[in-house]
Amino acid sequence: MEITDRIKDRLDTYLATPDLIVKTNEAAISQGLLNPDDPQVMGRYFWQQIQFFEHINFISYSNRQGEYIAATRSLDDGRLQLILANQSTNNALNTYAVDIQGNRTKLLKSGQQFDPRQQIWYQKAVKAGQEVWYPIYKYIAYNSLKIGIASPVYDQNGKLRGVLTADLALEQIGKFLHSLKIGRTGRAFIIRPDGQLVAASSVEQQLNTKIIQATESKDFLVKSAAKYLKTRFNNLNQINSNQQLEFKINGKRQFLQLLPYQDVLGLNLIVVVVVPEADFMEQINAHTRTTILLCLAALILAVIGGVFTTRWVVRPLLYLNESAKGLATGDWDKTVKIERSDEVGQLAASFNKMAEQLQAFFTALESQNAEMKSLNDALSASEIRLKQFLEAIPVGVFVVDGRGKPFYVNSRAQQLFGQGIVANAKAEQLPRVYRTYLAGKNCIYPQDRDPILQALQGESVRVDDMEIRRTNIRIPIEVWGRPIYDDQGKIAYAIAAFTDITERKQAEAERHKLIQELCELNGNLEVALDAELNLIKAATRFVPNQFLSLLGHQSLVDVQLGDQVQQEMSVLFSDIRDFTALSEAMTPQETFEFINAYLERMEPAIAEHNGFIDKYMGDGIMALFSGGADDAVKAGIAMLQSLAEYNQYRANFGLIPIQIGIGINTGSLMLGTVGGKNRMDGTVISDAVNLASRVEGLTKLYGVSMLITEKTFLELNEPIYAIRPIERVKVKGKSKLVMVYEVFEADPPEVKEGKLATSHIFIAALYQYKLNNFREAGKLFADCLRQNPKDSVAKIYLHRCHENDRILINNPQIFSYSAR
Repeated sequence: MEITDRIKDRLDTYLATPDLIVKTNEAAISQGLLNPDDPQVMGRYFWQQIQFFEHINFISYSNRQGEYIAATRSLDDGRLQLILANQSTNNALNTYAVDIQGNRTKLLKSGQQFDPRQQIWYQKAVKAGQEVWYPIYKYIAYNSLKIGIASPVYDQNGKLRGVLTADLALEQIGKFLHSLKIGRTGRAFIIRPDGQLVAASSVEQQLNTKIIQATESKDFLVKSAAKYLKTRFNNLNQINSNQQLEFKINGKRQFLQLLPYQDVLGLNLIVVVVVPEADFMEQINAHTRTTILLCLAALILAVIGGVFTTRWVVRPLLYLNESAKGLATGDWDKTVKIERSDEVGQLAASFNKMAEQLQAFFTALESQNAEMKSLNDALSASEIRLKQFLEAIPVGVFVVDGRGKPFYVNSRAQQLFGQGIVANAKAEQLPRVYRTYLAGKNCIYPQDRDPILQALQGESVRVDDMEIRRTNIRIPIEVWGRPIYDDQGKIAYAIAAFTDITERKQAEAERHKLIQELCELNGNLEVALDAELNLIKAATRFVPNQFLSLLGHQSLVDVQLGDQVQQEMSVLFSDIRDFTALSEAMTPQETFEFINAYLERMEPAIAEHNGFIDKYMGDGIMALFSGGADDAVKAGIAMLQSLAEYNQYRANFGLIPIQIGIGINTGSLMLGTVGGKNRMDGTVISDAVNLASRVEGLTKLYGVSMLITEKTFLELNEPIYAIRPIERVKVKGKSKLVMVYEVFEADPPEVKEGKLATSHIFIAALYQYKLNNFREAGKLFADCLRQNPKDSVAKIYLHRCHENDRILINNPQIFSYSAR
């Protein structure tokens, strides 16, 4: 199943590409973006297109007059070439080299007369009246077999104009099958229901040059499998689901996996994978035969040898038995005297040597027992010294075994507890038996925090909120509990060490009292610090913290005149449209209230996207973003969305909506402080700042909300915005043209959807406008406006097209056609 699934996935990839190409080209012709009657244009277009699909070998177009233009990829070296057959070639099939722009240059090969209308792919597409797969064929210009999709092209009146095709070379599918590892001798191949071989994993030169039946394959396994399928299924069209079959070749079993492959365009293929059983069983069978033969030989030899050697071996063995009994009673001098060079003699020698070793072993064992006694005496002495040490330290030590039963209590612990070992106490009873309480509370110390009980669970614990209570005595203690493991990693003991912390608790109480007194003394100081903090917060409203951070300072106090730093940043300028006219209808107080209401809605959008406002310029805003161009663009989108909400709020009070323009540029800036001894200010100096301001001014010219420069566009990391190119413009103060892009992510939904729907038409119109094809560009811009009447940029370009077309008619020499 894994092999057939891989083959199906690869076929999906290969066979979907011709369908995509044909549909794309058909759409380009129907929309007027591609002129099928111009072989020069069609050739360049096909040449550009075939570069993006490396497993496509042919893309072609044939018209009703029998003219043919195609782009092809050479199977020998992968070079791209153009093929043309029309009146200019006397209908000969000529192959041309191309330059880097896709123009025909050198004639490489002049072929025979060629009429595409006589080809099966042309006739089948015209007959079907729709997109269709055509049969495998041999292309006369190359010694190879191909398969592809053909689709008829009709004009607006439903009249046939020609046929588009896109072809795959079967050799590429065969190479993929050949790369698969299918057992040691397995094969994979693809056939049609009529038995025609499409591709095979075996290297078959004949399959690359002519159409053959699978039963004619030179590969024995492919040929045999095909014959079996033909016998098993009288009609291969009956194979409509995955199947697993078996058949035999010369008595040897073969496994078959069948996978039908079909699509809606009529393509019908069958993927076949065949693997000989011998690939699985060869090594197992060989080992089995060898093992059986060896067992039979060993059995025969054992029977024969046993008969002849039984008598010869039994007598010496009786001697060995008597000697062994003597060793069992401790008679080490009891040895066997058998002088033979065979196995029995070796056994006798080994027995004698064993007797000597046993004697030496028992002698060594007696010595080791003596040493063990000495070690035990030393261990007992060490235990005594350890107990003396534990008794001498001024810390209580309490030890329980792995079950929680008290094992050892030193004298200091007995002194604190007021008792020694309580032998019958269980683990959960220890806090109550030894009267350990939670400090300051009238409750037994909780078991889930008790150091001894936690140590029995494998935890190392320290607590200082425990106290021992005896009659009229409370002793606060600090306790350390740890587990002790044996050689197998199991908990053998738990030990708790504790000490009287009465004096420390008294010192802590005195310290707490002193801290309270200090707090009272420092009350006024906190009030002063709060006032200072308020001043700092107020200062940050005039000088942003981000500005200080970029200068390498944490406080406004640290800033010095002349501090500066160079930084790659994005600059955002925004301005209210027609603010002068708005302000003339308001009093100065209303103007201030209006500006503040607007700015307080814009500021959060900038701050939330890692930016900060460098300065306010009346109704204008200049903001900086050091984190990347995406932050600036997201902030601009958020500002426009906030503006939409603000306009809805104004509408509720009968106020007219306002519009703003936003311009963004990215580049290297110099941040620093300027001024004099008694007055300085933070500022940003850079040509990038001036360009951002100029771009913001262009938004009014084009009637759009946001424009960004090419530098900002190239720095974007997240392609999630609605963006389209506008124009290369001459900006004041810049010698080079500047490319600007419109970001219409925050446009009203109907305007945004309209621009997205017409984006491909808009791009095509810009391309025609750049080539000075003003009439063609005007048609496309008019189409944009028809679908989206509120596209202000399309309106501007349409007006330019009409003006330039009029000028072109009166003065043909005024425009250069070098762009073509």
